[in-house]
Amino acid sequence: MPQGLLIAVASGVLGAALTQCLVWIREALTSRRSRHYSALRLALMCEHYALDCASDVELRTDHHEEGNSILPRGMKLPPLPDFPTDIEFRSLPAALVEPVFSLAAEVRFSESSLSYISQHLDGEELVDEYLAVVAKRGIQAWELGKTIRKGAGLSEAVLNLGDWDFMAVMKQYSPD
Repeated sequence: MPQGLLIAVASGVLGAALTQCLVWIREALTSRRSRHYSALRLALMCEHYALDCASDVELRTDHHEEGNSILPRGMKLPPLPDFPTDIEFRSLPAALVEPVFSLAAEVRFSESSLSYISQHLDGEELVDEYLAVVAKRGIQAWELGKTIRKGAGLSEAVLNLGDWDFMAVMKQYSPD
């Protein structure tokens, strides 16, 4: 085989191999960015829900102390934010995603349970039970957000909420 042809073939193979390596590196970096973005969006969804729960507990506690009716019709908990549609759930480990999907089912179960016990409890007991359930789901959502951030190698959430200690609000009513 002529030496020129051998050099041309070797150059072509080397060029193709180098090009493929660059494609793999680009895909790995893109995949990693996508995974981090997906994890961040999912963590933010959980954290948003936790803040909604804390707000709900605080609002209903204030109304209750004023002697006003505070329980929502149908014993509905704060609605979960919509799942982000712009993320790739498959890019995340199932251990991080599964508890978030389970949270939606647990919120629905909590609403059904509260609706049922509202037929058997009234007054202070029912209010206390509602606040305890909302606080529990809010704390659960916050912990999920922390777990997702940690599992994806992201920094902890930094919130600028002034003096409001939303976790203290929920822990005040949480039975755990």
